[in-house]
Amino acid sequence: TERQLYSLHQEQLHYEASMNLSSYTTGKEDGVKQGHKIGLIEGEARGEAKGREIGKTEGQAALLKRLLTKKFGPLSPASICKLDTANLEQLETWSEAILDCDSIEQLLR
Repeated sequence: TERQLYSLHQEQLHYEASMNLSSYTTGKEDGVKQGHKIGLIEGEARGEAKGREIGKTEGQAALLKRLLTKKFGPLSPASICKLDTANLEQLETWSEAILDCDSIEQLLR
């Protein structure tokens, strides 16, 4: 009868809607998982790069302190502070200029 056909049609529509929702939910969950994984990988790479940069800067500062101490004697707290807060580029510049300077003050100006 017409009522049975209508009921069957309604059941079919309900089934299709639930399948679409299930597929959407699964796809969304997969997308979130993949996005999370990519985010972790990118975050880890950035963290490693930042860690290497910090390590280079600290190593350069430590080397420069040793060289300055050997050339001029004990460093003042102000000089140590300046060396500890300098960026890598500045430390490299000072490291190259150490051979041509006559005092720590001249170098760190």
